[in-house]
Amino acid sequence: MPILSTPMPNAIGTPNNPSERTALKGNDPLDLIPEDQEIICACLNSLLTDSLIFKNNLLIAHWNVTGPSFGSLHQMFDEMTYVANFHIDNLAERIKTLEGTITAMSMAYSNQATISSLPEFRLSWQEYVSSIISDLEHLNERITSTGGIYDIIQSTDDQVTMTMLIEIAASYQKNSWKLKSYLDGTQDINLAS
Repeated sequence: MPILSTPMPNAIGTPNNPSERTALKGNDPLDLIPEDQEIICACLNSLLTDSLIFKNNLLIAHWNVTGPSFGSLHQMFDEMTYVANFHIDNLAERIKTLEGTITAMSMAYSNQATISSLPEFRLSWQEYVSSIISDLEHLNERITSTGGIYDIIQSTDDQVTMTMLIEIAASYQKNSWKLKSYLDGTQDINLAS
């Protein structure tokens, strides 16, 4: 499966040497060359597409979870949806700041996503938790893997986007850990932390 689900802009001829890149930046207030802005926006749109589907999966789990763990999981999925909305908004606003076009909505419905929607039939609470863990791990992998979105952004030296991606990945990692611990019975979900 490719790391990005959308074609990357052609970066041939874009210098990899930092001093050569700096010479091309000119008076851009964002301090990025246009080719880098295109690369960053393509990466962020791809992540935004998956994030929108992930948010939908959280809502499905939030609304449909049942069983003895209903109260804790219902609230946890609600909290995670709030955080997902925050990340989605930041991704979209970063794309717009970089003068990009948000294409994630059309991409989500054109099989460009790398994450799957939850099925419409009811799952057990354990299956909802496992599915959300899988989504969190997939999203984290897309950001942090070698050659992943973070590495691509790092090649452009966009410190703002890199910082944002680190925060998003940390959030995914923390929530994955919490759900795994809950699933294996080693801890209750503590929503205050």
